[in-house]
Amino acid sequence: RLDLSSKGRRFSCPLAKPGCQATGAAGATANMARSPDGRRAVFVRDFNLWVRDLETGEDRPLTTDGRRHAAYASTSETALGILMGLPLPAEAAPAVIWSPDSRHLLTVRIDETQLGELPVVEQVPRDTLLPKVHTFRYGFVTEPGRLREQLYVVDTVGGTVRELQVETQPLTFDSTLFMRRAWWSADGRQLAVAIADPAERWIELHKVDPASGAARRLFREEHPRRVAIAGELQHPPAVALLSGGDIVWYSSRDGFGHLYRIDGETGAVRHALTQGPWTVHRLLFVDERAGWIYFAAGGDTYADEPYFASVYRVRLDGTRLARLTPETADHQVATEFIGPGAPAPVTSRGVAPDGRHFVSTASTPLQPEVSVLRAADGRVIAELGRARLSPLVAERYRPPERFSVPAPAGEEKLHGLLLFPSDFDPARKYPVIDAIYNGPQVVEHPRRFARTVFGEAQSLAELGFVVIVMDARGTPLRSRAFLEFSARHPDQVAGIGDHVHAIRALAASRPYMDLERVGVAGTSNGGYAALRAMLAYPEFFKVGVAANGSHD
Repeated sequence: RLDLSSKGRRFSCPLAKPGCQATGAAGATANMARSPDGRRAVFVRDFNLWVRDLETGEDRPLTTDGRRHAAYASTSETALGILMGLPLPAEAAPAVIWSPDSRHLLTVRIDETQLGELPVVEQVPRDTLLPKVHTFRYGFVTEPGRLREQLYVVDTVGGTVRELQVETQPLTFDSTLFMRRAWWSADGRQLAVAIADPAERWIELHKVDPASGAARRLFREEHPRRVAIAGELQHPPAVALLSGGDIVWYSSRDGFGHLYRIDGETGAVRHALTQGPWTVHRLLFVDERAGWIYFAAGGDTYADEPYFASVYRVRLDGTRLARLTPETADHQVATEFIGPGAPAPVTSRGVAPDGRHFVSTASTPLQPEVSVLRAADGRVIAELGRARLSPLVAERYRPPERFSVPAPAGEEKLHGLLLFPSDFDPARKYPVIDAIYNGPQVVEHPRRFARTVFGEAQSLAELGFVVIVMDARGTPLRSRAFLEFSARHPDQVAGIGDHVHAIRALAASRPYMDLERVGVAGTSNGGYAALRAMLAYPEFFKVGVAANGSHD
């Protein structure tokens, strides 16, 4: 049958015969977070957290002391204002993480009362010719006010609300829940929470008793420059809490991002789960029943293609590491991203709940996506879908060129793409645009076909430019030393000098690249990088376009 909601009512529609029957009040809506068993859903009303019984439609409050700028289960105005546009949405999904047994949930109360209000002008509103001024709470590093959080475990059946006995830290952007730094064990009896230093120089893992809120610090990892627990900041941390209490933990302590098994009682490292001159990108699935961990990781960081992710698995004791996707391509298994709203419920992230199958989609900048169903050992069971360019696009499209050039210093290479207009003629000279982002938290150059063909860089190329998209030193998914170039050289904004170095190196053997006409364009961190590039290398970059630059 098909179950659906419409106009405040729920309906059940048998597929064998036409017609639907009303079965009660509407169930969960878009602004709710549904329990794993589907029986309850929580939402925010008047700055407090409420729960709805999806069988009866009854609503009841779980908290009562929430207020504006000190609300429960909400995303910070700083994050909402930046990421979701203005005016601020009145109803967003609640920031909660349900326990797998559907009884408890972890939530947050954010205190924005110390922050000042940032005015933003909407210059061209949709409903009037006059500009509008919007304000939202926003914290600057140099200002005294701070964004703070309190974490709570809520018993949605008994109604108790217990604050976690964990010393939280000032927030730079949003809550611990927003950053996905909390994990339930599969049986719902244990909870782990990671508290990070605002400057990201240390991170602590705390074990929490959900029944009392009592917590103890299990261990602390620190580094003078940066501690990361994920390959890229846009993905949730590569961390899991095992049912026996041990922790699967991501760390770059040996120079590369790898997985470790941490003793759940002492905090000591039992053993490394992965090791070598390559980096784990994402944790995909932990199959405790069969004793496997599934994850995505890049190849040798010194090889020709370090960024393509393959799917691997390894035993929980660190043995029998196996690559499950042998094709030379970037393999994507469905995964969640960090963003506004509620953290996703516990899911298999593209792996079957029983761990026996997974779906992967393979692609390169030159090869369209192919999705296949695989057995747990990597064997292909069936091809599910194969993307193809339409004849109209295929007839005109000029494929990009993948390149690598030696970095100015060290063993590693710089990788990226050159993109061309459809009517490209190598006998002509073309102005060059560096399509830059250069944030130290994500890889920018496309690794997949769809983003390459339909991305902004290709649109720029079609206007008559040769466009370069690359990742310089100071960006992730390589070695720790490669990433920490950002911290050692903050004036370089993740390696702007490397961009100049690469463009000159490429032009030496490509006479169609006109080094007298080089521009730079970027958005957000790329906007700041574009401005910084113009100021730092005025003899090289002749034109710059900086959109939404984070110049503050």
